Amino acid sequence: MNDHRDDKHDGDLTPQHPQDATPEEAAIPADQAADRPESGHPFGEPDARASEERPEPASVQRDLPQGYALVQPDTEARVAEPEGRLAEGEDEADQPEMVSPATPPARSYAVDALRGLAILGMCLSGIIAGGLWNGMYHGNFPRWLPGAFVQPAEAEPETDPALSDVEALDAALDTPASAAGGDGWQAVESVVFRDDWPSFTWVDWVFPMFLFAMGLAIPLAYAGRRSRGGSWWAYPFHSVWRFVILVGFALYARHVTAHFIDSSPDAATWCVVLIGFLVPFALFVRLPSGTRAGGRLALRLLGLTAAVSLLAFINLREGHEFTWKASWGGPNVDIIILLLAWASLATSLLWYVTRAVPWLRLMVGLPFAFVAHHQSMRSEWRVFPPSAEGAEGTIGDQLNQLVGPVWGGGWLNLTWLNDYLPGALPESVLDMSPLYNFGYFKFTWITIVGTVIGDIIVRRARKSVNEPERTIAGWGWGRVLLISLLMLSTIVGVFIGLNDYVETHLDLGFVSIANPYTALLALVPLALAVVLVQPATDLWDRHVRVLTWWGAAWVLIGLALCVLPGSAAGTEFAFFEGGIKKGPPSTLSWYSTSLGVSILLLAWWTMWVDARGVRWPLGLLIANGQNPMLAYVAIRNLLAPLVALPLLVPFVAPEVLAENAGLSSLNGWMTAYLEPGGPWSLFLWAVGKTLLLAVLVWMLTRARLVWRS
Repeated sequence: MNDHRDDKHDGDLTPQHPQDATPEEAAIPADQAADRPESGHPFGEPDARASEERPEPASVQRDLPQGYALVQPDTEARVAEPEGRLAEGEDEADQPEMVSPATPPARSYAVDALRGLAILGMCLSGIIAGGLWNGMYHGNFPRWLPGAFVQPAEAEPETDPALSDVEALDAALDTPASAAGGDGWQAVESVVFRDDWPSFTWVDWVFPMFLFAMGLAIPLAYAGRRSRGGSWWAYPFHSVWRFVILVGFALYARHVTAHFIDSSPDAATWCVVLIGFLVPFALFVRLPSGTRAGGRLALRLLGLTAAVSLLAFINLREGHEFTWKASWGGPNVDIIILLLAWASLATSLLWYVTRAVPWLRLMVGLPFAFVAHHQSMRSEWRVFPPSAEGAEGTIGDQLNQLVGPVWGGGWLNLTWLNDYLPGALPESVLDMSPLYNFGYFKFTWITIVGTVIGDIIVRRARKSVNEPERTIAGWGWGRVLLISLLMLSTIVGVFIGLNDYVETHLDLGFVSIANPYTALLALVPLALAVVLVQPATDLWDRHVRVLTWWGAAWVLIGLALCVLPGSAAGTEFAFFEGGIKKGPPSTLSWYSTSLGVSILLLAWWTMWVDARGVRWPLGLLIANGQNPMLAYVAIRNLLAPLVALPLLVPFVAPEVLAENAGLSSLNGWMTAYLEPGGPWSLFLWAVGKTLLLAVLVWMLTRARLVWRS
């Protein structure tokens, strides 16, 4: 998880001066400026004044907004003046505050808020109770279905097999209830994965939103490292080292959860879970810049020893054995963090090689992601089709044997080491092949585009330092408000259009089963928003215009893939890849639509949070976005124990506890009193727990307890 802040962050969520911000959301250093796209390039805003001669600082208008600084354009031959020396006839109050071009401007708080929304949305989606309408869960796990879909298995639905999925569902709804197995929509007793149920919900969006934010942070983090004097050649090694740390963290985060330790956790288990939350502070917490190297190293070694000891305690208990392969066949680590690790590694290295040519990054990276996407939809890892029966040993077969381990995880199977060191380690430890799957790289479709948007943000940041007189947003409040409403309407319209079937059981009077055509109505407010952002003359407005263009383009691509006709056996019509689905297997329309609405949300918040400084409504999101690793772990290792431990015993009468021991914990108390109110009451409790988590992380961030990643 990307968290681009340095050790000097003071915990204040609303710094007023760019120089108070952290260095990693930074301007591009002077020696990298030539690598960036020039005016008129599609990856940056046209600069109508790029050719104008920049005035010397003394001649620049000085009544600038508070928080902006002037920079000497030519820094190669700057001569240091004695401190406190003023020009003749000038007063100290008249002096503009000078900032080195290498000093980064204020970070993008809109990016922080986007990341915070994604991480809190991921946390909320994991604790929602069942029974709500389908739009509150992953699209491929519907809780409500038409009667024909929930009838007994031995009863055949009265539909023509030649019909498409959409037509079959429509026919099922037109069938009498006695024949269809029920009246209209029915709750599903046993929720199972349905790959025949295309849908797109907010739960399907939060993970790709975080992937997009991670891609955004890659060029920002590099600019920050360069501004602090980091060498360009060390970045690939840093990316690999960070990948190793994330894989180790994925292992740790999975093994210190309550239900991994014990399927029926008790108070002792929850105490171990709390310890699992405290240990990473020694490994990842940002230390003050003045901390001695010896003390820093000692703390990290102490944290590493504690983490390894805790993992050994959990996995070496009687009846337990460490293995990299989970019971469900996948990796025995936190799959979300593992996916982020592989996507981050591939995207970072690709961005590093193509950082001066974003179009080349897209031309190379998107086909690579498409190949990974295509391979992830196949059951076998092979490059060539298998040879005909009785024709073994062809060149194609030999190439499959050669490349197969690369597509799969065979190259991480290190059991061959036992041939040289017999019995040194169990095979379950040496076989790390579950950690790798070439299909994981399909998510780079999102992160690679994220790096391009990150480059645009860095370019804007450099301009805001070098040309501060142009950073005042020029759009009036009315235009900004109207653009915001149009962007919000577009995002909501996409979700309604791709999920409107979930509302039919509420008798709203319309039925559109998995029909993405209705989502095309969202293009109306999107088109109006694109028109309204065109007259942009100031730096921030032009920046928002570019983001809007990119968001609109990817929404169009995503919706086009949703309605694109495909092919399916036994049907006359089917949507491309079966329609929009998170999967597995996921579809290209899911990547692209998620990417488009994420960019639009970033553009919307940039207008308010960064350009106009309206940060207080998103303060909790910003704080959690600045501390995402901690927030991700805290939902299971801090909040879960706090609401599950019997902390209410002193406040509950003994006779009440005798009747219901579950009332000794906050979670048991709230569940007992809210469950009679139905699933929406329990949903409010889930929202309450998520808000409590957000406040806890906000407090830790304010206290400068921020985890590095």
